[in-house]
Amino acid sequence: MPVFTLLYPCLTLARLIDPMVVAAHLASDGHEPSYDEVHETVRKQTEDLLGHIEVKSHRQDGPPDQRWYWAVPILLDQQFTPRPIARWLEEGDQRFAWEAMLRSRTDEADTNFSEHVNQLRDAAKLDLGPRPRDLSDVLAKVALASPAVVTLRALCRHCNDIEHTSIWQLLSAAARAAMGFRSMFNMSESITLIRSPDDPEDVEGEEGDSTKPYWERVLDYAVDGNLQAVMDEYVHILHESLGLVDSCPEEAAQALAQTIQDAVTLRTIRLSFDDMQLKGDEIVRQDYRIRCRYAIPFGEWRNYDDSDVTRADQVRIAFNSPFRPFVLATTSVGQEGLDFHQYCHSVYHWNLPSNPVDLEQREGRIHRYKGHVIRKNLAKRYGLSILADGVQPLDDPWAYLFAQAEEDRCQASDLIPYWIYEEGPFRIERHVPALPLSRELEQVKELKSALAAYRMVFGQPRQEDLLEFLRSRLVPDIPIEDLLRYRIDLSPPCM
Repeated sequence: MPVFTLLYPCLTLARLIDPMVVAAHLASDGHEPSYDEVHETVRKQTEDLLGHIEVKSHRQDGPPDQRWYWAVPILLDQQFTPRPIARWLEEGDQRFAWEAMLRSRTDEADTNFSEHVNQLRDAAKLDLGPRPRDLSDVLAKVALASPAVVTLRALCRHCNDIEHTSIWQLLSAAARAAMGFRSMFNMSESITLIRSPDDPEDVEGEEGDSTKPYWERVLDYAVDGNLQAVMDEYVHILHESLGLVDSCPEEAAQALAQTIQDAVTLRTIRLSFDDMQLKGDEIVRQDYRIRCRYAIPFGEWRNYDDSDVTRADQVRIAFNSPFRPFVLATTSVGQEGLDFHQYCHSVYHWNLPSNPVDLEQREGRIHRYKGHVIRKNLAKRYGLSILADGVQPLDDPWAYLFAQAEEDRCQASDLIPYWIYEEGPFRIERHVPALPLSRELEQVKELKSALAAYRMVFGQPRQEDLLEFLRSRLVPDIPIEDLLRYRIDLSPPCM
């Protein structure tokens, strides 16, 4: 039952507490707020909310009742937003019912999840004992980083105009995404990372077990990774990339949740390779299989247990997310027509193409509309403090940042699109792991020169390569300022 602190999309916490607004107001005086400052502010807000909870029976004797941790979120909703919660928990449509979200997974068909949902539904009838002393602290963490709560809050930023009678569909969507996080955090690799033996706070009990439960360690992990900021950015990108801008809020929420769930539940891919060894007079071949989770090849591959095939679209969805895999290896199949820019700004050319057109196509996969490098530059320039004056609770911070960048730019024409934003330290990274004295060292110089000429012909807005090309063809040490005097600038002057 405590896992519901991670799985239950508490509408009260999502709507009444917005960590982005809290952090922005704390940063309004110019300093970067610490986690302790944000947590303390949110903790005070949760204490105020706890004062409104009414339970049927509240015993004051005995040890602290651990059920408070998972019961409080739904008790808050039953107090502040009872109708949407009741509507969703009683939903009979299998597309939205919480209990049905596990039935599609054969590896979880025998769980008692339905019984746990029934207990959660009857939380108001629980005979609860004394509250744990750290209840407000834990509830603050739930508000800040519970996968279900932060996903619901991120969905609300884009679906806040949803009809009151349909709010329950946002809850269903957030719960679906949270079930995906549940699968991800239950993977053996995730458990190993989160239950790190080097953690000084991981004190062992008498039987050798950690005194901090795993669900709370997951919550701390999500807090450390600022999961709310991660999901705000991810949902903003998905809302446009999936073509949901003009969709009704109900459909948009379900499509967003399904994509998030698909991204975080990518199954392990199996790779096979041979090792040839000379034993006596014979060559012996040894077959090996390895699992790939964090770095995977692009294409269709068998899962590790041969139960299914992971398709290229599934790999692309997962790579275009802030979650694993973090490295994608592809042949020329991924060179054209596919977008990998949402969370990638580095390309490693294992072998160089023969012409600048192919090089431009490769690097064009990650240099596109609202790409990762552009968002990094935006965040670096504006930071949190600029959000304090213009962003209200449940507003989309990234929509505000892009609007601010468009307003502040000098180039007011579309000769340089607003989403090509290079006013910052981050750039598309090109890596060529060429060996010393290899032909590729000379080849990359020729390709860069040809690429600059190619872009010049087609009027590409990236000027650095062009200037470097001109310098290499003219006097090597000519200052860039002198070159700029000879350019033809067709953009209108700044207003």
